[in-house]
Parts: sequence; C-alpha cells; structure tokens
Amino acid sequence: MSLYPRNLLLRIAVVAAAVAAAPAHADDEVLEGYSPWTIDHGELECRLKRVFGEGDDFVQLAIMRASTSQRVTFELLSDRISRRRPSVRATIILLPQEIEFTRPTSIETLQDRDARLMNLYGITLEDLAQFRENQIIAVRPRHGREFRLRLDGFEQALRELDQCNDELLAGWGVDVAYLHTLSVWPQPRNDAVAWVTYNDYPREARRNHMVGTTYFSLAVDAEGNVEDCTIVVSSGSELLDGTTCRLLSERARFMPARDAEGNPVAAPWVSQVRYSIPD
Repeated sequence: MSLYPRNLLLRIAVVAAAVAAAPAHADDEVLEGYSPWTIDHGELECRLKRVFGEGDDFVQLAIMRASTSQRVTFELLSDRISRRRPSVRATIILLPQEIEFTRPTSIETLQDRDARLMNLYGITLEDLAQFRENQIIAVRPRHGREFRLRLDGFEQALRELDQCNDELLAGWGVDVAYLHTLSVWPQPRNDAVAWVTYNDYPREARRNHMVGTTYFSLAVDAEGNVEDCTIVVSSGSELLDGTTCRLLSERARFMPARDAEGNPVAAPWVSQVRYSIPD
C-alpha cells in the first residue's frame, strides 16, 4: 500500500496495486471513440470522460482535475485489467511522435461490476500540451495489456475541463481571476510523494477503517513556504484532516508563484489527499 499524487491535483491515494491482464487481441489495435466527450461537473472534482471501443474492448478514459496544481490524473476503466500481477508504473506513448512519459499507477476494484480502474498520476499540463488534435495514445503498463486510444476532439474537450476546474475552485473560495493574472502558479519544490506516505496513515484510522478524501488549500508565500493550511472539504474524519494539514505544513515546499512581471508573489495551492484501505 502506498501513496501517490493525483493531480491537477495532489491526490494521494492509498490503494492496492495490480496490473492489466494479458491481451486478448493485438496490442496495436487503436480503439476509436464510441461516445462523445462529456464533462461531469462534480462537487469535488471535474471529470472529462469518453468511452472507446465496445463489447469486450470497452475502455472508459476519464481525466480528473480538482486543484491549482499543473497536473491531472488519467483513469482507465476496463474489464481487461486484472489483479494477477502488480504494476506500479505505466508509460504513455504519443503516436506517431513516439513521445514517452512514465508515471505512477494504482489499481482499484469496483465493487458493483467486474471491472477495474487503473489510475495514472502526475500527468502535467506540459505533457498534455504535446497532444495533437487527432492524437493516438498508447497506455503501456509495466506488465500486461497495452491500450491504444484515438483522442479526436481532445483540444476543445480539455478547454471545457479547464473551465469546469475554474468554477470548482471559485466555489471553494479561491480567487480564480487572481490566479489567471499570474505567469506561474506555485509548484512543488521538493518531492510531493514524500509529503504524505503510507507510514503517516494514522494507526487509529487504519484500525477503524477510516477512509476519505481531504481537500485542502495551502497559503504559499512569496518565498515558497506554507503559511497556512485550510480544509475546504473534509474527509469526514478530523484525524485524517488534521494529519493532512500537519504534514503538509511541515514538509511541503514550493517554487513560488510569479506575477506578470516575473516577481515572486503569494498564491494558494489547492489539492487533495485521498485515504483508502487496500483490497
């Protein structure tokens, strides 16, 4: 069990890792979009979704954002993802450019259907800027099946995801207009994965199966230090919420935001920490 960042967010998930099953057909088959892109305007996150393929080849791609960080999480839903072997990293390949980037993954089981979720964390806006309008992506776990998807209409869909994220942050009291005057938003200076780890999961919380997601806002000063931590949406556990703010205040360090002239300025950094018990 380990914690990984889930961003445009810092979504830190404690989950069991597993891996995709061996392919039932050729890995180089490209799945076309079966449904249009849709945006879920949730109370806690924005989700850009689309179904690719159908029948046994059904794959749902969701891209989640709910923070001021420059990262998103990709989520693949498929009944082809099995639990047989662990996979803690996966590679996304942009085709035909052959641009590759490898990111941490986790696997979760859905209780109400025979399918699993593969989460890919830490995909940056710079990564997404390399996607073309009719981009083909290959998602290749360290072990198991590779998925290939054609992302037509992706640029417009991504703009709608950004707008949803702005509306979500504004609802949490973030001054979105101010953020958009900045040339650079705050970015982690040290390893965000080390801010909250499995060893930090409170013993009482594990013993009593306390789970949930803590959404927080850090006040980052012009030197990149955390001045304050505020819970914007509680996990439902004061223990988990308190642990989150205490650890982030102690460990998080940032490269500060910069204004239009390039001067360092104070700015908020909003993200989340997700706690769950493994299968």
